[in-house]
Amino acid sequence: MLSTYDITVSKIINTALKKIGAIADGQVLSESQLITAKKLFAMMIEAWQQEGHNFEEIPDHWLEALSDGLSERLATQYGIYGNQLRDLQRIAFNSKQKAQDLGQELGNLNISPDLTNK
Repeated sequence: MLSTYDITVSKIINTALKKIGAIADGQVLSESQLITAKKLFAMMIEAWQQEGHNFEEIPDHWLEALSDGLSERLATQYGIYGNQLRDLQRIAFNSKQKAQDLGQELGNLNISPDLTNK
């Protein structure tokens, strides 16, 4: 049985490949497409973890950033270069920034009373 994490990763991979036109809706991935995408996804997660992000469970607000980042990493393998690649890079950067910003907004908030009798 697949874990929630594995199902989420599969969705991210499918979304990324659709974004670059490598597969169409309803199309099944080839074994080589899946292997390549999983390797690149693992490398991306590792790099982002080194930046301080924790992806033991993938928060919903990171799904778009992960699929956009993977699209960028897969692009050249599907013949995408030049302006189209730069557009994917810009989209991936902006999506990651948005997820980071939202993650900070979702952070912990601690409120405690002032007990100094002022």
